[in-house]
Amino acid sequence: MFPNAGWIRLLVPAALSIVFAAAFCWPLLEHFGELGVASDWDEHQLYHWVPYETVRSYGQIPLWNPFECGGMPMLANPQSRWLSPFFLLHLWLGPARAMHIEIVAHIALAWLGAFVLGRVYGVSRLAAMAPAVVFAGCSSFYLHLGEGHTHWLPYAYMPWIVAATTVRRPFVAGMLLAVAIGEGGIYAVPHTLVVLGVLALHRSITERSTLPMIHLAVAALAAACLAAPKLLPMLNLLEDRPRLTQSAERMDLSLLGEALFARTQDLDADRGTRPYGFHEYGAYVSPVALAIAIAGVLRQRRASVPWVLVAAVALMLAFGHTLGGSYSPWALLHRLPIIDSQHVPSRFLLTTVLAFGMLAGRGVDALAPMLGRGTLAALLVTAAIDAGVVGTFNLGYAHERPVVDRPRAQTFVQFRDESNKTMYALARANMGALNCYEPLDPDTSAVGINEPHYRGEQLLLERGTVSLVEWTPNRLVFDVASDGPNVLVVNQNHDPLWRAASGRGEVMAHEGLLAVRVPAGSTRLVLVYQSTWFIAGVALALAALLVAGATALSRRLLTRSPLR
Repeated sequence: MFPNAGWIRLLVPAALSIVFAAAFCWPLLEHFGELGVASDWDEHQLYHWVPYETVRSYGQIPLWNPFECGGMPMLANPQSRWLSPFFLLHLWLGPARAMHIEIVAHIALAWLGAFVLGRVYGVSRLAAMAPAVVFAGCSSFYLHLGEGHTHWLPYAYMPWIVAATTVRRPFVAGMLLAVAIGEGGIYAVPHTLVVLGVLALHRSITERSTLPMIHLAVAALAAACLAAPKLLPMLNLLEDRPRLTQSAERMDLSLLGEALFARTQDLDADRGTRPYGFHEYGAYVSPVALAIAIAGVLRQRRASVPWVLVAAVALMLAFGHTLGGSYSPWALLHRLPIIDSQHVPSRFLLTTVLAFGMLAGRGVDALAPMLGRGTLAALLVTAAIDAGVVGTFNLGYAHERPVVDRPRAQTFVQFRDESNKTMYALARANMGALNCYEPLDPDTSAVGINEPHYRGEQLLLERGTVSLVEWTPNRLVFDVASDGPNVLVVNQNHDPLWRAASGRGEVMAHEGLLAVRVPAGSTRLVLVYQSTWFIAGVALALAALLVAGATALSRRLLTRSPLR
């Protein structure tokens, strides 16, 4: 991946990345296999448990999530993370243990990817450790993960994607972008594309070539095709139920200084006048690393330009509405599809930190003749220790509020709890949480078994009988008998992708619930949740892989041809 070195030379940095990740994740590893439900961990534990349960207990693809908000799509949920190679680890070890290993692995990938990116941009091996330490040590990772934002993990792929595009491997970059999308990288992927766009534009101008922009387009196209199994259902969901968020959010200079340089980086800190908790702002950069980065800009100005531009663009976006109001860079970017469903522009600060790290790499090489490599190595170790002390303790919040198990219902039922932070416990008890966090619709007509007007998980509007034969997340089987036309109502939200696989009946919505209009007589009705968007996405991804494989094979054959 980087010049004048084989993959074998990555063994030492890879080992260092694992040591770094294990040290920085120690507050999490102290309680290996145990995760609580404080903050957003309740919601994200649910996102990991539902796919695990769907595959392990029912042998189905996790397309529908009946356990949340009266029922909602699972795969199409932008924050779902099961379409990832790491999901195999979840199936093997269970979600809690797998998440501990996955977090350590992603921090190691972030460290090693930033190291590789530094080498791609021509800095020495020692200097490449500066972006590794600055990026992977940034408090943003540990604040968000302490809060429970496991969809923050795909940021670990950002330096790898940039490196692959820079060395003209756009399909590799596309594959990594697709993995990030599959892991819920709803923020990481657009932010990475912004970095790629700035760097490609700079290279196109300086090299007077359109090739960098072409490589960016190829990477984006490859990512769209390879991620299509998740991307197409997700886009269909966002079109059907747009999640428009405000774009008028802002961040001032005082908050920026606190976010980047305050040594008190605690997600549990008093919110004060901030609209969000500190996890949405904190992105600590050690003053040691910042001083080295400034030296890099001053002493290697020309080589620093690309990452100065990245830092400037990311900062302008992070300020939100502060710079230009409705014509600010953030407000303009917020008009694009998918990004219009996002909020909290301060999340661009992690991108800024990557740029600072790359500039620090330049600084190490610029200062080496004066300070010596030993002194600079000691400074990098100091910056790493500083970052670790400031931010990593936030991972300990992942163990707060242990899960309180409830008696398991024999058959699936809906339940309305007073708190919207019991979704994970209810799901484990075979119950759907009607009072939930981040519902697709403000209200659901589904009724909890603990509510006075509960009439069962299935009922007929007119006289007749209905009995449940089989219940699974994606497939429901009922025996229905009625003297006349009738309507079967299922106590779950309606979704257009529910179909009648067999039996007589027409699927419809009744007051927002899944329903079937059935004729007179007796019938066994089989309802299935089938995503044609998922099937089309799988076909598109396979076609992209075939084309890429055929292209690579033909290129190899042509280079070996004696006729050339």
